Amino acid sequence: MIGSMDSRCGAASRYGGSYAPGQARGTSPSSNRSREAQAPTSTATVRTRTEKDSSSLKLTLRTNEGDTVEISLDAQNTRTIERGRVQTQGASASLNSDTRPSTFNASVKVNGDLSDKEMADIQSLLSALASGKAPEDTASNSIGTYNFSLQQSREVTRAKVQIFA
Repeated sequence: MIGSMDSRCGAASRYGGSYAPGQARGTSPSSNRSREAQAPTSTATVRTRTEKDSSSLKLTLRTNEGDTVEISLDAQNTRTIERGRVQTQGASASLNSDTRPSTFNASVKVNGDLSDKEMADIQSLLSALASGKAPEDTASNSIGTYNFSLQQSREVTRAKVQIFA
């Protein structure tokens, strides 16, 4: 059996057979036949690719009246694509798989009693941040201070396995 494996972290290979001094490479001492003449009767190949995207957002604010609000959002999307094929002398089979699980978590904590004006100003702040614009700073704004952080990451891994028998 001859096999090989290749992945994002490196590659490894293993080949079977024997070799004696004075003998041509790829031949067996007992039969002196070439390994190329002994073609594999079965092959299998599997490829996998995984993509992971993560995002985390945190907004903390304090109103002019001293109320505090904390909003947290976390999302993770994963995509795994698998492709495989097995072939023998008389038959073949293939595998195609594409999965996309996702998770989303949201949390809102309010300490105090928010007025309608404070709620409207928080909505305006969220709309401005969502559009990528700086929020308008007016004297009529009821939000005293806020902190905003966004973290995003992406990870991609690939693997390939082949087996010849």
